[in-house]
Amino acid sequence: MSDRRDGPFATVEYFQDLYGWKPPSKFIVCPTCEGSGSHVNPDIDRNGLTRNDFDEDPFFEEDYFSGRFDVSCYECNGVRVVEEPIFGLMTESQIEEWLEYLEGIAQDRAERNMMLRGYQF
Repeated sequence: MSDRRDGPFATVEYFQDLYGWKPPSKFIVCPTCEGSGSHVNPDIDRNGLTRNDFDEDPFFEEDYFSGRFDVSCYECNGVRVVEEPIFGLMTESQIEEWLEYLEGIAQDRAERNMMLRGYQF
């Protein structure tokens, strides 16, 4: 299962760089860090943690919940908000371009996840 913290991320700014136009957008609370600007480093808890992980090392539990393993949010870079397109203000062809862009991002993410699992293309 993909972790929300895994990139690449679909951003209005990157879309603009690729397609040469910026879709109408608004700022929303970052869905990855939920507005905190940081999250636990995925290398620490990507595979999930159990009560046993904390019972075996009480200092780990304290460090985990104190934020010791937090990193700046991978999606918003600590800004706490991200731009989201406003589809109601876009033409049908603009929406199609955005969906094409999302499909490319999803393909990149899938290939990256496969490579992390040892598959090569």
